[in-house]
Amino acid sequence: MKTSATDLADAVATVRRRWGMHSVVSLDAYRQPLRSAPSSPTDPPLWWPSTTPATQLMEMGGADTGGPLTLALLWLAAVPADGPLAVIDLDGCMYPPAAVVCGIDLRRLVIIRPPSPRNFFHVIRELTRCGGFDAILGLLGKATCVSLAEAGQLRSFAHEARTAVLLIHDAKPEQGPRFPLADARLRVADRTWLWDDGELSGQCLCVDMERSRLGLADSRYELTLRLYRQGTHGTQSDHLYLDSTLRTRGQRAFTATRG
Repeated sequence: MKTSATDLADAVATVRRRWGMHSVVSLDAYRQPLRSAPSSPTDPPLWWPSTTPATQLMEMGGADTGGPLTLALLWLAAVPADGPLAVIDLDGCMYPPAAVVCGIDLRRLVIIRPPSPRNFFHVIRELTRCGGFDAILGLLGKATCVSLAEAGQLRSFAHEARTAVLLIHDAKPEQGPRFPLADARLRVADRTWLWDDGELSGQCLCVDMERSRLGLADSRYELTLRLYRQGTHGTQSDHLYLDSTLRTRGQRAFTATRG
């Protein structure tokens, strides 16, 4: 059965009328280079990779992996160097176009899917030990954790290679930490979708810092993530960026914008 260009255009128009203009996006749009959203001279959170001192090892949890994964991809895209980035995906939930929307150049991205959870630490250890990656994002499975001895070894390799490591999971708070010796331990406590004229425009995340070597433990951040619409900034495709940050608990509050 042959499908003409007119039939395809009609089908796409029908889907967009029902689900919104951005429910279907051309693959050609993802191949276009992304332009950054306007940035502000104020500083992002201290655990963001563009700040000094840079956090080397981080753990992030949440009630579901959607919020932490979105934030983790933005964190990965904010790594200031231009070398390779690695994602260790145990459950096969990594969707490369989502990484593009978050500002990651796919030419830098390497996705590794270990054959079993038992191989997770061996993979992340070799990636940090080789010193060839600017940052590594590990998506922990439900039964995967890093032991104290493994964490110590990983910390040594990461600091020597100057590689930032972020592990995310959906474990509940009462289950305890999954990554001992982390420089910072974050938890996405709540997520709210943002809408503009019936179209999804972003989300607001409440992130609790449960532990930090930077002296910022017991702090809460309200992060606003905005979807940058096509046509509002040149002709480039949609992408997500960290629009604002408010620290609502701790010694001081501040706002920040990240393009």
